[in-house]
Amino acid sequence: EMSLVRHVRPLLTKLKVRAPVQDVERVLHELIDTFNCSDQLPPLQHHQWRIIALLFLHAISPQRLPNLASSFPQGLLSESIDEKFEVLRNEVTTAGRFTVDQYDAFIQLIRDPFGHH
Repeated sequence: EMSLVRHVRPLLTKLKVRAPVQDVERVLHELIDTFNCSDQLPPLQHHQWRIIALLFLHAISPQRLPNLASSFPQGLLSESIDEKFEVLRNEVTTAGRFTVDQYDAFIQLIRDPFGHH
């Protein structure tokens, strides 16, 4: 959990988000508390934590933190995307050997884990 939070501030800075960091961290903690991890997470590299942090910020932005919503696309990633987000997403996914399609699939999974949409 602390590794994830450590990667949030630089992402918020790059996106020029004006949401209070404490609010973002609180909502991320609430999201993480919903996970049932019976085993310890495998060690992740820096770029992998950045992908996870960006995914979680994107997933919580529409309903939980309206100040974040303007920095993230709300529909499919092929729709109109804020340039700052697009640059950051491409930087993070390339470093982590992650595709935009994989990123989009994870966002959909986090937002709707049971496929109701």
